[in-house]
Amino acid sequence: MKPSRLGIMILVSLALISCKGGGDRSFLEVKGRVQAVSWSGGNGLTSGQWDLTRKGKISQGPWDSIKRDARGHVRKASVWFSDHETGEEAVTEIEFRTNRSGRIVMAVNRCAGTEFEFLLERTRKGELATVHLQEKSGNATYVYNYGNYVYDSKGNWTERRFTVTCGGRVTNSGVESRDIVYYE
Repeated sequence: MKPSRLGIMILVSLALISCKGGGDRSFLEVKGRVQAVSWSGGNGLTSGQWDLTRKGKISQGPWDSIKRDARGHVRKASVWFSDHETGEEAVTEIEFRTNRSGRIVMAVNRCAGTEFEFLLERTRKGELATVHLQEKSGNATYVYNYGNYVYDSKGNWTERRFTVTCGGRVTNSGVESRDIVYYE
């Protein structure tokens, strides 16, 4: 599978952190009274518009379905995928695995007989530092490195730089940004 199609297939597979007691806010890497988060630019892994209730639960987003565990944490999600190159449609299923504190440490993406595994590493502050992406049936490992975070006055990141490497070669880089709307 080509890396350019990979970003499309996993459009929402890394919403990135699950949380403990904060609804879906930590899952979307936000804190406080967030009403909506919209990602743009970057590599497309977290692109999309997410709306949250006042209690911090996702009320609307780019996924077609969400399954939660008994504690209310997102564990599985699915989204219809349309390949812009071939026109084929399929369902992408994403399964999240978390550590004891509720942060996602691994995500598994399954689509059209292909499986990808994402291993996430964070800084002590909780910032995403590295994602190792491995296609289960392939040999290539893509490494996403994140840094140079910019924060708003509420402490939520609004911009971060990323670099993607495969086999020691840089295959993509840029800036991922997001707009955050707060409840008053």
